[in-house]
Amino acid sequence: MGIVLTDADSGLTVVISVGQNLTINLAGSSTLPWSHLSDSDPAVLGTVPGLAPNPQPPGSLSAVFVALTKGTSRLSAVSVPRCLDSAPACLMPDRVFSLLIEVRGGN
Repeated sequence: MGIVLTDADSGLTVVISVGQNLTINLAGSSTLPWSHLSDSDPAVLGTVPGLAPNPQPPGSLSAVFVALTKGTSRLSAVSVPRCLDSAPACLMPDRVFSLLIEVRGGN
């Protein structure tokens, strides 16, 4: 069984075991979309294509990762309001999502 985390969990350190799945669901909108979810060490956490819910609401982002080996990796994404490109620009702040994932030995 895997762990499901959302943008509300940003800033946490999460400990999982080798072989365990981790699902990230970031709720966004067409005016405040999330960027690509980056993984600082793909040797520790691998993406599992096809398991994330599809289709996503506009601006939302989901991904499923599997713990491949012991180590640490940081998952991160940024959400920049589209209105920053308008004139005058809006005052809505950017959002940052970041998790530190620590992978330990098998279950």
